[in-house]
Amino acid sequence: MSVVIRDAAAIIAALEDPALVPPPRPGAGSTLQLRAAMARFSSPADHPVRRAAVVDAIERIDPDAVARAATTLTCMLLDGEEVDAVADIAAIVPTRALASCLPVADGRLLGDFDVVAAVAAMVGVIGHGGPVTPEADDAVSNLVARHGVEGASALYQNHDATGALITTRLMAQASGRTPASAVPRTKRLAALPHGAAVGEEVILEIGAAGLPFGAGPHRCPGERLAEALANAVLEAISSAGYLPDLAGARYDSDRRPTRLPLRRTAQSGSPRLRTA
Repeated sequence: MSVVIRDAAAIIAALEDPALVPPPRPGAGSTLQLRAAMARFSSPADHPVRRAAVVDAIERIDPDAVARAATTLTCMLLDGEEVDAVADIAAIVPTRALASCLPVADGRLLGDFDVVAAVAAMVGVIGHGGPVTPEADDAVSNLVARHGVEGASALYQNHDATGALITTRLMAQASGRTPASAVPRTKRLAALPHGAAVGEEVILEIGAAGLPFGAGPHRCPGERLAEALANAVLEAISSAGYLPDLAGARYDSDRRPTRLPLRRTAQSGSPRLRTA
């Protein structure tokens, strides 16, 4: 059984309550060690210092530089009459654009290192609950060596969420409907009584509550970067003359696209998608 909270005020209170903590995932290996070190999954005692380090790292990144990188990458990937906005754009551009603007902690150039594959492996274990594998541990070790815990954390936060921000806004702008939430919910565990038994899962429906970037001490610190990146991608798609094919779209249970074909119109300069 889980306790589900949908009211915005109650969600904010829950995010500020030390009785509710991120669910732990103990285990060995570099992937789970990174998870344990991330501010997002930290205990209330460790969270403020770790979050401050992530905020400091993010504030050193120029949103305009990330937007320019996103524009360049999107234009490169818009190749052919049809492109899948999910697999060909959203799964690639946010990670590569942000990584290109992160400092390299050990002084090495990325070279042939596939940052998208590495981040996807990290997210598969930490974000999607997949099994720890030697390949994922190697990928995470490389990410942390290059970008530090804070940089790897930023890439983790950015990968799924910003990709979904792009595709949900594309869908909304093409259909005229309110966009689905890029991040519909987050989870906590009752470490002390809080309207739930100790050890019971608490699900916070932040999307339905109108808190897409969270709230309070757990509000997403990369909101400004995510907005700049998403807007750049949407503008590049529109300027290149691509429009979503709603008939070919597929969705998950939260109405976020899992496939969204973009088709090139007869000429570029078609009516632009709104990016506000």
